[in-house]
Amino acid sequence: MKLAIPLLIALSTLAPAAHAQSSLGLTFATLGVSTDDTSDKTAQAQADVAITPFHGLQGDLGLSQFADTEIGYIAGHLYLAPEPGQKYGFFAAYRDINDTASTLLDLGIEGTIDLTPDLALTAHAGVGQVDDRNLDYVFAGAGLGWRASENLWLTADLSGVDIDQIGLQSTAATLRVAGQYDIPKSAISLTMGAAHSRFSGDLSGSEDRFFLGLTVTLGQSAASARTRPLNAPDPLAPYWRTGRLRP
Repeated sequence: MKLAIPLLIALSTLAPAAHAQSSLGLTFATLGVSTDDTSDKTAQAQADVAITPFHGLQGDLGLSQFADTEIGYIAGHLYLAPEPGQKYGFFAAYRDINDTASTLLDLGIEGTIDLTPDLALTAHAGVGQVDDRNLDYVFAGAGLGWRASENLWLTADLSGVDIDQIGLQSTAATLRVAGQYDIPKSAISLTMGAAHSRFSGDLSGSEDRFFLGLTVTLGQSAASARTRPLNAPDPLAPYWRTGRLRP
């Protein structure tokens, strides 16, 4: 993580070159880091390739560091974009918990649509499993994004997960609000936000956190649903973050 911010700044100088690669099918690529007030950290890289004018494939690679563990993940999004303001399809995410035999697999559907030029709706739903624990869960979420100005994007989303395991029944709901500021004449974006998670069932309680992020985007600007990255949900993150589930 110590090298991530210098690398982001260096990559931002390559943004003009990314436009020249559009003929190769690369729509955009991003590299970002984030941290919160509990010192949890995430680093993620994303790349989107246009298969046809109406189909695309996005890949994600990242690492999340929580208090007790590190979780590496890889995700893929196969989507259809029939219009510039629409994108929907399927996603799969595989996660490996460091120093354990535990792996997680999430599968689901997702989509984003521009309701107006400055207002976007996103949604997802899926199922997941932790392979060595007989732990199954279902999850879903939806959110709104509003372009408040040329360089400021505001978002609010609500997501939930329901765990079903012998001896463990729990539900978590998370409300997240954030603002993303695109620094003018650069490929760098800064994000600041807050999230509130509430747990019910066998693992009751709540958690509040504040987070900061930095992202470099190479390629096309996020002017429409087609050129905004999809984000694979991490439904169990509230449990890892608060220690309610141990790796």
